Amino acid sequence: MKLEPIREPSFRAKLLDRIRYFNRRFFNPFSLSFAGRPYSFWSVILHTGRHSGKAYITPIITARQDDHFVIPLPYGQQVDWFKNIMAAGSCELIYKGAVYHVSNLEMIPIEEGVKAFPGWVQSRLSRLDSQQMLRLNQIPSSEDSQDRYQAFTTTYPLSRGLWVLAFIAFLAVGIGHRIIRRN
Repeated sequence: MKLEPIREPSFRAKLLDRIRYFNRRFFNPFSLSFAGRPYSFWSVILHTGRHSGKAYITPIITARQDDHFVIPLPYGQQVDWFKNIMAAGSCELIYKGAVYHVSNLEMIPIEEGVKAFPGWVQSRLSRLDSQQMLRLNQIPSSEDSQDRYQAFTTTYPLSRGLWVLAFIAFLAVGIGHRIIRRN
């Protein structure tokens, strides 16, 4: 029996893992303050853990195209939210201030999905390693859509995101002053 040597993950794989960790730990909680709102380019996926049964929320970038939504997969199909919704066969999506129940999930070629996004986003999406996007076929928003959206915005108020932005600006100004004083 011949054993193959254990391969060290590539630099790119390690970098993507670190970016995913940063996004999940720091950026996602911040972006939930803006995601799903009427003028936001972020949406929110509400999904259930395939093993734990726990409810999760994940901010994502989504575009609407006719009667379905298109989601790019910059980290590929190995992320938990993707595995959870594929296992369930459906999920809920908060998009532009409404909650939609979506199903009939299907993978489409990136060339087909990129057409749903504005031109400046298309050029960036075409550089992804992933050659596919996820299409969520829309079922009309539920009757309690407005109540569910209201509950989401109460849990993740816009003011929290603004406080985080103010804190980041405060840090940037403070660091800038220190750098200037050193020189």
